[in-house]
Amino acid sequence: ARLWNTETGAEIRRLEGHKGGVFSVAFAPDGTTLLTGSHDGTARLWNTETGAEIRRFKGHERGVQSVAFAPDGATLLTGSMDGTARLWNTETGAEIRRLEGHKGGVTSVAFAPDGATLLTDSGDGTARLWNVATGMLEYEIILLPDSWVVRSADQEIIRHGPNLWRYAYSLIPSKNGLPRVTVPDEESLSRRQVK
Repeated sequence: ARLWNTETGAEIRRLEGHKGGVFSVAFAPDGTTLLTGSHDGTARLWNTETGAEIRRFKGHERGVQSVAFAPDGATLLTGSMDGTARLWNTETGAEIRRLEGHKGGVTSVAFAPDGATLLTDSGDGTARLWNVATGMLEYEIILLPDSWVVRSADQEIIRHGPNLWRYAYSLIPSKNGLPRVTVPDEESLSRRQVK
């Protein structure tokens, strides 16, 4: 990976060490470190000032497609083609939690602004919202050719329709911890099973 000066376009520093292509990069909230995810199955933490590798996060069985920092910078999130997402302790490098359930590789990961929820997206056509503290699946968003369905962890259909992104945002708790959407409409109460 390379750091560039955004005003001049000059290369500032090269971060070398991965044994495969780098798929994803994320800066820590304070900007002093950055995280890279690679085809070699590792994520690596780098000092942005010196370019030195600080820590290596190993455990995925396939390439790391996406990386993210929690808003407080204390936790990292990686998503891999092995179908898992993993939470890591930034300071120690220890794996905190493994999130499993996708039937395809995890291609994107992100934390909610409050750090309490995270999102994974997969090549299996689903996105999932997880509770960071427990690692439990909260909601699954299934992308269909002409619409979408949101179901809870116990397979109950919560909502379906054409305006996915507005509703997906509503599932992330507000600052007081309460869901942004509390009253489902009649269509949302449908108990149709989605295969």
